[in-house]
Amino acid sequence: MQLFEGNWIPVSTSDNRARGLFARHYSFRHKGKAIKPSTITAPGEHLVLLTQNCDALFVWVAERIRHDNQTGINCAVFRNESKLLASELIKEADALAWVKWPHERLFTYVDGEKINRFNDRHKRNRPAGYCFLKAGWRYILDNNGEKLRSSKGLYLLEMYPEWA
Repeated sequence: MQLFEGNWIPVSTSDNRARGLFARHYSFRHKGKAIKPSTITAPGEHLVLLTQNCDALFVWVAERIRHDNQTGINCAVFRNESKLLASELIKEADALAWVKWPHERLFTYVDGEKINRFNDRHKRNRPAGYCFLKAGWRYILDNNGEKLRSSKGLYLLEMYPEWA
């Protein structure tokens, strides 16, 4: 196992520690039922990262064919249970993605409803994707300047190397 400089360690898609963190991520459930994957990524090329204490998870996936017409490298999962600043972990994960896939656009989906419930519980008023925004990511906007949402109502955010 190669140790990167920083907080992340690359692991296998079937790493049980990574799957344990993934099980606590909001995307783990689909229509109220837990997903039971043997791995935590969609088909394609991937980079699965765990912090050294196994308390944060970041999953990058590069799929050849996407049904949402998005291009680039997808942050499929980010879960931070550590005391490390989420935006700093994201910046490190971005840099590692660009080592593997130089100059590629990075993108992710954020469930605003799940984030709003979290904010309500913790008495915060932060926008969906706040930690990504703090790391330099931007919302994708439609032709009217509104935040673009997927067919499932998820916000889309993106990051380019030149923004880093």
